[in-house]
Amino acid sequence: MDNSLIKETSNNWNRILSGAHGYTINKKFLNLGARIPLLSLDIDIKTFYFLWLELYPILMNSNSNSIELIVDDNDEIRNCTLHKSNKDGMYIETKKIEVDTLPNFSTNLKNVNEIYNILRVWVKKTYSVDIGNLRIIPLAAINDFVSIHEKYFKNGVNRGFLKMIGEYLDVIVKNRNQQLLLCYPPSPVFDFLSNFHDYFGNFSYFDLMKAFRRYLPKSKMTVTFRLKEDSAFLPYFINISQSRISIQFNPVPDHIFSKISSNNTEETILKFLKKDCNTKLNFIFQLKDIKELIFEVIQSQFPIQKDRLILIEEKFLNFYRNIGNPWNMSPKPYIYNNNIRFWIYFLGFYINPRKLSFWSIPTLLHSILCMFFNLSGDILLLTGKKLPNLVDTQKMDKIYGFNVSMNDGVIKKIEYILDEKLQNIIGSIKNNNLERSKGENNKKSILSQIRTEFSDKITFVSSIVWVSDGMISKLFKILLIDFHQLNRFSGRKLVNIIQLFRKNQNFLVFPENPLYKRVKKQNSLQFLKSLTPIFTDLHEF
Repeated sequence: MDNSLIKETSNNWNRILSGAHGYTINKKFLNLGARIPLLSLDIDIKTFYFLWLELYPILMNSNSNSIELIVDDNDEIRNCTLHKSNKDGMYIETKKIEVDTLPNFSTNLKNVNEIYNILRVWVKKTYSVDIGNLRIIPLAAINDFVSIHEKYFKNGVNRGFLKMIGEYLDVIVKNRNQQLLLCYPPSPVFDFLSNFHDYFGNFSYFDLMKAFRRYLPKSKMTVTFRLKEDSAFLPYFINISQSRISIQFNPVPDHIFSKISSNNTEETILKFLKKDCNTKLNFIFQLKDIKELIFEVIQSQFPIQKDRLILIEEKFLNFYRNIGNPWNMSPKPYIYNNNIRFWIYFLGFYINPRKLSFWSIPTLLHSILCMFFNLSGDILLLTGKKLPNLVDTQKMDKIYGFNVSMNDGVIKKIEYILDEKLQNIIGSIKNNNLERSKGENNKKSILSQIRTEFSDKITFVSSIVWVSDGMISKLFKILLIDFHQLNRFSGRKLVNIIQLFRKNQNFLVFPENPLYKRVKKQNSLQFLKSLTPIFTDLHEF
């Protein structure tokens, strides 16, 4: 373990506590810099204070005094710390408690409820402090966190931000499932991560983040979180390149705030960041609204019900369409200009992100999904650079497979197909084709053969779907970047999405149903024209 990292983390936390304590007494923040623990993202004390108040309840249920036990592999307590908070719920002081002064626990440490009640009475009697949280953290998990941090931070530069987060999450889930990482009251986000992992199969958050990173397009942008109605803003400049993601804290100078009035705060900050960072994409989000969406997701019970899933989707769409309230951006694409949108409407394309029919789109999409596939059953999803050739012995590109189980039109389980199993299936098909000295190699035949072999050797799948890596990358680029840029025409980008789905090398479903065949044959512009009145509320002009 790197002792210098431990010392740096301790000094960073002490600066945060000093700043919070100073604000508690004087209602003034010290001009101190700090870093977000584990992530090592720069931040100032004032912003961290309000960030903590917003997000800590997601981690530990409530903002209150807490006690923390560090235990070794033998369940022996190695360290005990009392964290005192102010009235807002921000920690302002930590007190180390000698382990030999703690009360005797007649129960196992895994009985976190009983341990909490014993410590709550003891701490109140000994230190006159009411505690609201108890955390039991294994020493091995702390060592894992330190090792992960050392792995990705070289010379102060993060070489894999998303992968690092994925490894952190895997450590949390592993210790949570082994009942080593314990919280009382239970941590909402820890419980969700563990339940999500258990329900959707034995996957790795690291692999999930690795795949997500692979599809992220190159871009430069600023992302700002508004934490409070006054001047508490958290702006970051994000540069996504092929090799790494760079995230730099870009604070707004005080003289900019002197120019701000009550009705142009966000616009002024966005314009400053656009000029200062030379970016075409500049977003600002209200953190309280982001927190509400997160709570909607993590409070869902598994198995998630269809009505609950549709409700969550409606709330995300309503969030997106309310630009100017929970979120904003600058410069805005031309589609938000009323004059330009009038002529788009005149041509028959009812495209208006502000008027998305959030109440009907999720239900409609679920209905379409059920028309493409069965209401219940298994679907084999394949993704990779290109479909394998089944009539030669050439080495094929890596293919990823997922068995998606559906029930009443809702995904109930996603199981990753091990590379060995998928390679054996494809290898078996190749051998059979070579022995017969024949075999079709068109894309539909490839999916048909894989579906038959997979159903015979593993489990029956009603459908098989192919999605290329190139298509996923293009979808990410269009939806996240191009659609929100000033110099792009949104309607054309939507047409490009439809065209991606119509090319067999990008997207293919087997067996094909009549609806799928018609969509593939229909002209992209005409198809968009028929869809937009359904997806858009027409009560505008």
